[in-house]
Amino acid sequence: MIKKTSFLSLLILIFIISTGHSAKAQIYTGGTMGVNYNNGYVLELAPILGYKYKIIEYGVSPFLSYLESQGKYSFGGRAFTDVTFYKDISAHAEIQIANVEKVNNNIKTRDWVLAMPLGFGYKYKISDGVYLNGMILYDVLQKAGSPNKNPIVRGGIIYQP
Repeated sequence: MIKKTSFLSLLILIFIISTGHSAKAQIYTGGTMGVNYNNGYVLELAPILGYKYKIIEYGVSPFLSYLESQGKYSFGGRAFTDVTFYKDISAHAEIQIANVEKVNNNIKTRDWVLAMPLGFGYKYKISDGVYLNGMILYDVLQKAGSPNKNPIVRGGIIYQP
């Protein structure tokens, strides 16, 4: 298992190295709302804080999701990277950890579940610095109890000056 302090230190180091390039124009914010359907819908809300340098973006995003069919909430966070390879089309990879509710013999507990969604995204410019963002992802780990059901469909608004 990756130590939290090592992972956080790596993110901070990458951020410090990258900020030598006019950081004001490269930090961005936004949010996504994901909807997925698999024996009931999954609704997810997630603010985003990201950093862009040329064709590479990376950032973090806490999230809250609701699984309608089971009436369960999960929450957690993800670290992601995007690489734009053609116009506004990008490859997306992330590591996600979610705190999910489990029921065993009528006893409710919460557990942390690791996920690794990979896929593609598209940005559509709607005004200066404002984009609609959509992506289709596939969780390659698909651990038991994961709030993600494949395929994962997300969309949102990004502000990127």
